[in-house]
Amino acid sequence: MMAVGPAAGQNAEDPDFLSNPTAVYNQIVAFLNSGSYEKGLALTDGLIHHWGARGKEEFGPGFGHFHYLRGVLLMASESYGEAANSFRTCYEEFPNELINSEGLRERPKLANRFLVHALAQWGACLMITGNYPEAIEKLKLALEKSSATRIRTDAIALNLARSLLRNGELAEGKELILKALASTTLPAEMKRKAFMILVEDWTPGVPFEQVLPFLWDYGELLRNDTPNAQWERNPVFAHLAREALKNEEPLRALTWYGFLLNPQERISHWEIRIAELGKVVPDDAAARERLSAGKREAETELARARDGQAALLLGVGSGHFQLGNVSAAYAAFREVSDHHPDHPQWPDAVYNLIASCAYLARWGEIRGYGNEFLERYPEHSLVAEVARLMAESIYLLGEWGEARQTGVALRDRFPRRDVAADVPDYVAAASLFHLGNHEDAASELDTYLKRYAKPRRAEPATYYLGASKMHLFKWKEGVEVLEKFEEDFPDSSLRPSALLQAALGRFALGELDEASAKAERLRNDWPSAKEVAASWNLTADILLAQGEVPLEAILGTYEKGRELASADPALIETAAYSVWKQIALQSGARNHDAVIALYDDFRTSFPGSGHEIDAIAGAVRSLAEKGRHADAVAALQEQILRFANDPGSSLGEIFGTWLAFLKDRNDVGAVLSLVRHFPAPTDDPAPLRAWLTISEIELMEGLGDETHRDTIDNLYFKIQLDLPRESVSNYPLVKLARWNVARSDTVKAREILEFIIKTRPLGEHIEMVMSDLAGLLATSESETDRNRALAYYAEVRERFDMPLLQEAATLGGGRLLMRQGRHKEALNWWGTYLRREEWVSSRPEANFQFGRCLEETGKPNEALKLYVSVYVNFPGHLDWSTQAYLRTADILKRDRKDADALLVMVDMLKRLGSFDHPNVRIAREQFARWKAEWVARNPSGS
Repeated sequence: MMAVGPAAGQNAEDPDFLSNPTAVYNQIVAFLNSGSYEKGLALTDGLIHHWGARGKEEFGPGFGHFHYLRGVLLMASESYGEAANSFRTCYEEFPNELINSEGLRERPKLANRFLVHALAQWGACLMITGNYPEAIEKLKLALEKSSATRIRTDAIALNLARSLLRNGELAEGKELILKALASTTLPAEMKRKAFMILVEDWTPGVPFEQVLPFLWDYGELLRNDTPNAQWERNPVFAHLAREALKNEEPLRALTWYGFLLNPQERISHWEIRIAELGKVVPDDAAARERLSAGKREAETELARARDGQAALLLGVGSGHFQLGNVSAAYAAFREVSDHHPDHPQWPDAVYNLIASCAYLARWGEIRGYGNEFLERYPEHSLVAEVARLMAESIYLLGEWGEARQTGVALRDRFPRRDVAADVPDYVAAASLFHLGNHEDAASELDTYLKRYAKPRRAEPATYYLGASKMHLFKWKEGVEVLEKFEEDFPDSSLRPSALLQAALGRFALGELDEASAKAERLRNDWPSAKEVAASWNLTADILLAQGEVPLEAILGTYEKGRELASADPALIETAAYSVWKQIALQSGARNHDAVIALYDDFRTSFPGSGHEIDAIAGAVRSLAEKGRHADAVAALQEQILRFANDPGSSLGEIFGTWLAFLKDRNDVGAVLSLVRHFPAPTDDPAPLRAWLTISEIELMEGLGDETHRDTIDNLYFKIQLDLPRESVSNYPLVKLARWNVARSDTVKAREILEFIIKTRPLGEHIEMVMSDLAGLLATSESETDRNRALAYYAEVRERFDMPLLQEAATLGGGRLLMRQGRHKEALNWWGTYLRREEWVSSRPEANFQFGRCLEETGKPNEALKLYVSVYVNFPGHLDWSTQAYLRTADILKRDRKDADALLVMVDMLKRLGSFDHPNVRIAREQFARWKAEWVARNPSGS
């Protein structure tokens, strides 16, 4: 066919034009070259249809060229399935070897010059559509036949290599690619294509250590390419990098990101281009249109480049984060957050930036970026996760103060019960536990668990709620929560700790068998748990409490605890507890040599331990007995000086031990002198000064000599006026408050006690503080104060195993309720008092008041029995026996048993009439009145 120029106006529907295949061929090629694929296809289909079977008869195999062109046009239109059929038709239906009816070969009128081309393109289409086995077959055949025609075998070989790789024939496919890369004649562009085939179709399924040598050997092929070509390959490498990140292969991902053209180069290029276009002054409308189009193109490309830069930074940041290079990840994510605020993935960048900041302890930025996210995207699907990450990332790193602040701020941003407030709410509450504020922690954790239908952190929240109750000595409540935790979260990693604490709670409640069973279950079910060591100590404590257990058995159990704890440096305090308890036991048994050995072991093994004071206190008597009196004094004074600036419990414990040790071996005068001449530091720490002063006061009070009263008062004034309240331990403050009460300054006393309650709710001697404050509040005219008093009385009664204080609290609560007329509630308090047989100081009162509560709640007959028991059994307790007589008589009078009522009054006056008591006077007047009434109603005396 001869190439001629296309005739104007001729098309696929013009029979005259279609009758000239040569002209049509040239027109089709022109359409193909100009990208007018639809027009080219229409013209090709029109010609094939026009000639039909006659085309092959008229022109021979060469008519197959039109099917080949049709395939090329369809490929250009990305219709690869149809294109494959056209190439198949060209190859199979238009062969150059013709056999006539006699079986002889004939020379075709016009040869099909595109047979091998069609075969190669057919194979390419099969490869693109995923039919790799057939693609391999066709491409190999094309290579075999290529020697007889002019065709680019390098392209066929690369398609064959790709098909082999995608068909799983990696070795053969890789061999073809490496052969191409090693070629000295293959153009660089084809080598780059070969490189990319290996990158896309071989590297994803191969261990990265096998990939690296290939990249080292041939990576420069791409790096030396033009910027435009590198830019066009960016999506491929970005995709591979993202897939690597999904598979948690950060090194592979960062390597692929390294092959991307830095978008900053494109950004700079297009920024310069836009600046240049801004200087252009168009001459006419056409120039203005061209300029406008140029600006639009530049702005589009600039935006594309900026998006590419953000995407690259996101990927690089993720790769570094996975590798643990948090500083690099932080830099990448911050770049996106700060300089690409409108990028679609800005929220993802900020989310990851917050995570990076958490590792780097950049708390201000966590809050700053997180709050910006929440303000800009309040409805974003990541809002709850950003809030969670902001709060929890700080919490998990143990920055409790920062976590509390962040959790509260976030919790308050959202409506309560909103899913976004869930984790911040938990963090705010749980941080209080770690900060040692167990009272508020318990309240907030309880609220958290009730606030959300399905709390996201129900498991740890329940555990910390139970643990908080235990720290507050609310044993029963704590045990209930922890045992519910065991039921609700059987697979929790916190179960061993929950079980141990529940066992401790049962022990504190005096339920020794239950406590022992829990400790045993802990050891059986979690033999490797770190809590097992402490469980042996608890078992030893239980054995000790049970009594009648041989000393050696208890000591051996503590020693098991020590052996297990000593294997873990984190359990040093558990081991120290074991040794301290052994010291205490041996000291009680007066095994002084054993005490000394254990003491020396303790001082060597556990310096600075929280149990050191206990260990020293337990050993001082044995030290003195074995001629180490000076050692004992020195050890005690060493600890006193160690805690001289600490108003907490440690100073009080060791100071009390030192003082008791001195009293045991010296008369009061000598001890007083030692206290006054204690070798205090030159800066005279206020906590130590308070203890020395209060000790001096108590020693002088113990002398019972009123000549010291002024000195004692002056010393109290020194504590009150010279020492900052926050630097004075609780016990000296309680003594100071009581001194103020004795001076009738209840306002000052209450102020001191309120300070302790507010600032040291779990401090030492808090039971004394609560008891004393309750006594002051109970006399208040404020209902709020009286309710607080009752709450403190209840807490002292239920929480502290101190019989004297419990008795006083029970009396205080009962009396307060009686004054308020709350007889139904008071009945429980007086009943509690009566059930404690060892409480005898106010038994007459308790019996009477219990009867009064029965009477006021509608049970006068039961009350009568109590009143009779009071005046029969406690006649000398006039305050209560006289009232009991009077209440008995009143009840009988109301029941119209006037004679019986008079007999009761007669009995009272016979037995108690000689006493000058207000109730006796009331009884005389009442008896005279009732007798007169009786005589008036019964003149005959009957």
